[in-house]
Amino acid sequence: FDNIVTFKKSIAKEKRRFAKAFTAHLLRFALSRELSPADTLTIDGIVNQTEKEGFKLKSLIRKVVQSDGFLQSN
Repeated sequence: FDNIVTFKKSIAKEKRRFAKAFTAHLLRFALSRELSPADTLTIDGIVNQTEKEGFKLKSLIRKVVQSDGFLQSN
């Protein structure tokens, strides 16, 4: 990337991909463990559920803390 503007534009083109990666990092942090292959289903579900809201941070966080994995780990 030449500069931050180019970097931002490239991320904006791939909102779903960015949301999926961000959700995975957020879920890993929330669960305090490495993610397993089964967690991929949770991540995909969260991304699908938040797409209509534009993958807003508030929506992603809400869905992570409402996920079965998070609720069962605490």
